[in-house]
Amino acid sequence: MTDVTSRAVPVGTRFTVPLGTALVLGRVHASAPGRVYCATFSPPLHADWKPAGESWWVVDDLPLRDGSWHLTAASPEPDFRPEPLRRFGGADGQRRLLISRDPVTLFATGAAEVASDDDEREWSSAPKILPSDPATFELALANTLGLPAPVRHADEKEAESRQILALLRQNVSDLNAPLTFDHALLFRDHKRARQALAAVQAAGYSAKLDAPLFRTATLQISQPALPAYPLVAAQIARWLAFAREHGGTYDGFGAALR
Repeated sequence: MTDVTSRAVPVGTRFTVPLGTALVLGRVHASAPGRVYCATFSPPLHADWKPAGESWWVVDDLPLRDGSWHLTAASPEPDFRPEPLRRFGGADGQRRLLISRDPVTLFATGAAEVASDDDEREWSSAPKILPSDPATFELALANTLGLPAPVRHADEKEAESRQILALLRQNVSDLNAPLTFDHALLFRDHKRARQALAAVQAAGYSAKLDAPLFRTATLQISQPALPAYPLVAAQIARWLAFAREHGGTYDGFGAALR
C-alpha cells in the first residue's frame, strides 16, 4: 500500500482551516513527509483582509491530504520567501526551554534552557504550543484565536480513516470527476439486512445488498463523490448508529479509483 506520508506538501502551499463559520488562513513555510511548519492568520477584521493575528505551528499534514483543510494554492508565487524555522518555547517543570527542530525532518533535535535576557525575549514571543495531531491542533488554534471549539464527530478509528481517505484523494485521477464512494455494513441476519436496505433506499441513498447463502450480508451505501474527512466522519457516525439499530456492524468505507 502506498504511504500517504511519502510526499512532502510543497513549501508555499496556502490553505484554509474551517473552524465553525470562520476560515483561518495558513501558509506552509517548511515541509517534511507527514508534517508541516506553517503560519496561520486569524480571520481578518477589516474589508482589506488584513490579518488580525499570526501564529506558528508544526503540525500533522494529513488534513491537507484528506480534504479537511482546503488548498487555495498548491505552489508558491515566484517571489515567495519562506521564513526560517523558529525555536519553540516549552517547559519541563519549572524549567523554560527553547526547543529546536531539524529544518529537513521537522522533528525536535534538542532543547536549551532559557539562560539570558536574549533567551527571555525569544521565549516570550516563541510559539508555545506544539500539537501534532489535527484534532489537538484545531482546538489549540481555536483557543489561540478566541474562536469557538470545532465540532467533532465520533470516529472510533480516526487515524486509520484519515489515512485511507488521504490515500484515496492522493491517487484519484480527478477529484472533481464523479466517483462512487461507498460505506459497507455487515449483517449476519439476512432478514434484518433486507430491512436495512429498504430503510436506506427510502432515505434516498443508492445501495445494494450482497447476501450469499450462509455468509455475512454486506450492505453497500454509495454516493457519487469523494468527500473530505469532516463529512466522512459525520457519515461514519451516522452509519455506525444505523448499523447498530438494525443489528449489524459498520465495516468501513472505500472507492474504486480510476
